[in-house]
Amino acid sequence: MSKLKSNEEIQQDRDIPMRSDRAKCWASRDAFFACLSDHGIGIFDQKAVSKTPCFELYKEMDGNCLPSWTTHFILRRQRELEKEAFTKMADQRVRTGQSPAVPTPNYDRPIKNVTVTRSSS
Repeated sequence: MSKLKSNEEIQQDRDIPMRSDRAKCWASRDAFFACLSDHGIGIFDQKAVSKTPCFELYKEMDGNCLPSWTTHFILRRQRELEKEAFTKMADQRVRTGQSPAVPTPNYDRPIKNVTVTRSSS
């Protein structure tokens, strides 16, 4: 009869983050994004992230999250910032008596300069 595997053994067999790993990832993501917001950094070129005051937090997020998650979080934040800017522009047009019709953002296009590379630790 085969022995049931523990959660740790299952996680080692697969590259699936445990609940505690996910919480660590989300906390480091939130800290990194809060730093970007505090410094007024919106959409950024990931190649230049090392020049920001938030680089250490980026490295922490990169180390705590799967690469696909890091990419997803950054793209999602950039899309949200674009949506906010679009909404503000449309609201301003309405307040000034113009048609709210502004060019619609193309959410199907890829965002340039988003490449996640694992930091060497």
